[in-house]
Amino acid sequence: MKCSEWIINKLQILVDSDAERYVILPMGGNGRLIKEILERDYRIKDILCLDNMNYDNKTIYPVEREENWNENYRYIITARDFCIREQLKTQLISHINADQITELYSDDDIVKWSRSYGKQTLDFLCAGFPKCGTTSLWGVLSQNPNIFLPSTKETFLISDIYNPEAHYRFNNLYENRGDGKLAGGIEPAYFRYAREVSLYFGQELKVLFCVRNPIEALYSDFKMSMRNLSGNAACYLKEYGHNFTAAFDEWIEREDNKAVFQYWRDIEAYLKYYRKEDIKLVIWEELLGDTERIMDEIQCFIGLDEDKRIQCRELPRLNAGNMMPKNLASAYLNQAMAKMASEQADVAVREEMIRLWSDVKRITNEEYHERMSDGAAQKLRIYYRESVEKTSQFAGKNLLDLWSMERD
Repeated sequence: MKCSEWIINKLQILVDSDAERYVILPMGGNGRLIKEILERDYRIKDILCLDNMNYDNKTIYPVEREENWNENYRYIITARDFCIREQLKTQLISHINADQITELYSDDDIVKWSRSYGKQTLDFLCAGFPKCGTTSLWGVLSQNPNIFLPSTKETFLISDIYNPEAHYRFNNLYENRGDGKLAGGIEPAYFRYAREVSLYFGQELKVLFCVRNPIEALYSDFKMSMRNLSGNAACYLKEYGHNFTAAFDEWIEREDNKAVFQYWRDIEAYLKYYRKEDIKLVIWEELLGDTERIMDEIQCFIGLDEDKRIQCRELPRLNAGNMMPKNLASAYLNQAMAKMASEQADVAVREEMIRLWSDVKRITNEEYHERMSDGAAQKLRIYYRESVEKTSQFAGKNLLDLWSMERD
């Protein structure tokens, strides 16, 4: 059953409850899908659309508006993120009855799907952050015969946990995990899913976070966006061509990717569910400069006895972010390959597509080593400083100096 079919089934139950007027919030992709289904399949036209971020006061309105509150409306919260759902419920309950509210996604659904498809248990999980060396870490740990990691690094289970197909794919990846091995996962997109990770995997889990200078991580993320044509990348490529320095100056002002590297916000969220001693920061600059010691610390942290650890004196540089697309057509090809690989349910086919994509990227991309502008670097130092200070306190290390965040 596809995710959209699950949503249709859930809406059927809601429509059968005799509600005829609906409020949908927020109006992201799920909100638009629900509105379309209600109008197309149930001929329901009395639908109010709310979104605090994307309102136009014509078809979509902010949540706090006097005309929103009606005892005859059924309010459907479409957000996946637990914190957003809680914020919206708090706003709504101050005006309407709790029984008027339906959540499209809920903790109960995670438990239900986990029971239906069989829950996998892990010993450790690297939950973040992107562009911080997670692929290199995966490459090293995969060489240890006492550790099982799936052959495909990102499984996308938690970020797609309400999709039954995601559970099917995940179970297939861990089908041959073997006995006596530590089972783990490296999923740098999981930094924002603390609650979902704890609900599925439980709280007996060692959690790692890979971090690096957030300014450099953001710049690497920008390059990846250009290569894979993510977000509004096509607009920047059309306007600036190969003047990526100028493109980055505008990108950091207009795009919201900067928040991904506010490390402390997401590490703190995990501390609600996991003990401090069960969370370890892997600092990329240390891992690169003192590979053997840091890799031994990591293997000790995840629970390997000394005789089951491997020595690693040199870190493989996998998925290095020093490439840019040769042109817009190359970026479109990269985007198409990435989409086809991520949507492929068959694990073997997916892995072959990823290998093919790697070959394609060597043709469509070229080396790029230009630095960002001094103005951009200074803005980002100010933006990240507080987060780095708090992350330093947690790590017990002066990351401000390590990452040169003190300069004005």
